[in-house]
Amino acid sequence: MKAKLILLVLTLLITACGTKKAEEKAKKTAGYAEAKLFCSSCHKLPFGDQHTAAAWPAVVKRMEGRIKAAKKPMPTAQEHAAIVSFFQKTSQ
Repeated sequence: MKAKLILLVLTLLITACGTKKAEEKAKKTAGYAEAKLFCSSCHKLPFGDQHTAAAWPAVVKRMEGRIKAAKKPMPTAQEHAAIVSFFQKTSQ
């Protein structure tokens, strides 16, 4: 039982370190600020690898529909392009 608990704690620590590194890398990617601003207004910022690079334009467009329905500020065309680019870059 003690060994299982130690293994669980170690697994959680290792997983948290990997997530933290991925998050730090994402923060340095162009478009991060725009994605954080608009996406986090409704939910936690997703990682790019949740969808393929080819799927991200449609996902962002769908989310913009939800932003519009919620009557929240919409991204400009430039911000939209930066958000799509950010998720495509981080999906690889």
